[in-house]
Amino acid sequence: MPAQDNPSSGRNALLPYRELSEDDYAQRAADRNFVLDVSEPGFPILRGTCPRCGHFMLFPVLEEVYKAVRPENEQKPSPATKGGTKGKEQTEPMICTCEEEHSGRPAEAEGCGAHWKLLLTFEPR
Repeated sequence: MPAQDNPSSGRNALLPYRELSEDDYAQRAADRNFVLDVSEPGFPILRGTCPRCGHFMLFPVLEEVYKAVRPENEQKPSPATKGGTKGKEQTEPMICTCEEEHSGRPAEAEGCGAHWKLLLTFEPR
């Protein structure tokens, strides 16, 4: 890994924006301090530091995808629980969402450009 992409190099604020993923980003993100905060029902948020730039970030997680909009009073189908009483697993594609400056970042982008995937397990409530 090049020194400019290594968060421990001490040059994090100088990292240029680059859309990339390294094989170890997911493991480094999981090993660091990423925590899944589910304090607000229906709106889990991952909190932790980017495995590339090392900056703090928040990443909202969608537990459900809405396929239709229905009137509030219409009967909704009950959601099926995958695996019965076991926790639900979900692969979450992630990108760095830090608010720090990274040179060369497009105006519509955020973070340093790093991306990876984490496997999340939601325990039944």
